[in-house]
Amino acid sequence: MKKNKRVLLHQRSIKLNGFLIDDELYELEAELLDTKNYDVSNFDRGNIKAGEPIHKMKIVLTVDKEMYVKKAMANTLFSPFKICNRANDNFKMIEGLQIKHGWRKNINEIIGNIKGCTHIRELLNSLATVAFQTINSHNSKKNSKDKKNNNSNTKPSLLSSCYAFRPKSEVVKRLWPGWYKK
Repeated sequence: MKKNKRVLLHQRSIKLNGFLIDDELYELEAELLDTKNYDVSNFDRGNIKAGEPIHKMKIVLTVDKEMYVKKAMANTLFSPFKICNRANDNFKMIEGLQIKHGWRKNINEIIGNIKGCTHIRELLNSLATVAFQTINSHNSKKNSKDKKNNNSNTKPSLLSSCYAFRPKSEVVKRLWPGWYKK
């Protein structure tokens, strides 16, 4: 097979983090960085040199253990247009939402299309996963210390959420034997 020469033209980096800020609150942080490997002529910013950010945005959500958004902050550090950062004013409108099934739909209704920034909305989708990874993992760790983890009659929140957690899997059999189906 012929090996094609590849030339990097665009690079997007996304960094996602979840923090415990006290016993009841978590801070979820996302940062997006877009760069090109060539100079870009731009009306609002002049010449954007290769490697300089085309986009650089950061969002921080403060959420409680039930995943309700208590505080939402968006910051556009670099964008191709001066007016892009104005979309961040609407970002606070997601405060009070719960990260759960339907999150993406709710976000799109509140800050979708002309009401917000596409890149920030994309980050919110990934940040929902970080919320589950951060908060559920932390709660599981706390519950296992309390020796309640595997003996609960409460349906595990991750059951049926993916292939590994399907009721007939060996993972479910090991972690939650009472919920295992042959």
